[in-house]
Amino acid sequence: MKSARPPGAPGPCWYTASLGGSTDISPHELSSLQDHLSGCLALRGRWFHLRRQADALLNFVAARQVTTALALGMVAALVWLL
Repeated sequence: MKSARPPGAPGPCWYTASLGGSTDISPHELSSLQDHLSGCLALRGRWFHLRRQADALLNFVAARQVTTALALGMVAALVWLL
């Protein structure tokens, strides 16, 4: 079988084909994945939801900087006029 990377290239070399083996996920792999995901959920902490919402808001605003600046300017102008 031929290598997927050139000789001397850095990094791992692996194949993604099953090479005639089973392509199904084994019960052991599912159990390991469940253990890993349970550990990840435990590490999130109680403030995870708030951080996720703050990140979503920052991403929304960052994608619309000009529109957000104009909207804030209009609100400031309305407050100043009233």
